[in-house]
Amino acid sequence: MKGKKKETPPVPPGWMTLAEHHAYLKEHGLYEPMLEAQRQREAEIERYQAELRQAETPVIEAVAKVGVEVERVWDLQSLNEPHPEVVQILLDHIQKPYRSEVLEDIGRALAVPGTRALWPTLVKLYKQATDRGAKEGLAVALREHGIKDRQLVDDVIPLIKDPRNGPSRLYLIDVLTRSRQPHAKQVLVELRDDPDLYKEIAVRLKRFEQSAKRRKKTRKKSS
Repeated sequence: MKGKKKETPPVPPGWMTLAEHHAYLKEHGLYEPMLEAQRQREAEIERYQAELRQAETPVIEAVAKVGVEVERVWDLQSLNEPHPEVVQILLDHIQKPYRSEVLEDIGRALAVPGTRALWPTLVKLYKQATDRGAKEGLAVALREHGIKDRQLVDDVIPLIKDPRNGPSRLYLIDVLTRSRQPHAKQVLVELRDDPDLYKEIAVRLKRFEQSAKRRKKTRKKSS
């Protein structure tokens, strides 16, 4: 004989205050399971953060030795003055087998002031990167440099066309959309069926179309 099927608690009646909702959960034996699930989530987050802090400690200690103290590698993105020693440390460490999250933060930090001259090196590292985090972090750095120096768009085009660079190419779309070069937009048109890029490119091309319509409408009004 099959055991008695566990009853499903009734659906809460409409809007409730927090106290009423807690009372409802307690009435149906759901309050303690909710608290336990919450405790488990919080413990998992704390464990993840502790592991991440441990993983990035070598980078943090290395930059501290050259006079730059930060709590997280992520904070290095906020440097507003050139620090050649820090940049060299980042270049060394992004080629080491860190956790993906750490590599991404290192890559992002390579857009700080004083790194524009490293463009060829950043492009090379981006092409060589096999870790997804490193790839995305370096793509962010390339995007920041490419937006500031629009002459770099022709260097970005081969990178965004290469499917081996995967979804990280999404970060490079901004370089093309902000370029005034007609061929930059044409590249987006060519890539509109790319499996990694098609959604974002569709959004950008629609914006181009809407902007063109507004300009046309404005010209008609002024004529």
